[in-house]
Amino acid sequence: MKATITMAYAGHVAEAIKSNATDKIRYMIARKQKAMAEALELAAFYKDDKPEFADEEATRAKHLQREIAQLENSLN
Repeated sequence: MKATITMAYAGHVAEAIKSNATDKIRYMIARKQKAMAEALELAAFYKDDKPEFADEEATRAKHLQREIAQLENSLN
């Protein structure tokens, strides 16, 4: 039995990179940097009382950091 998988949506970061719209990419970078700062702040806030929330926010910050790097690399 064979199965064929087709990816219908690559994600908003990949779509922005593919479109090569520099204004949109710069806007996304700014928004993601703000979200990453908030995630890091929340991770520090929850560190002692709710470590599971802190881990989730730290993971979110790492994911945002990777997306920011992808977007910045597309501008170069």
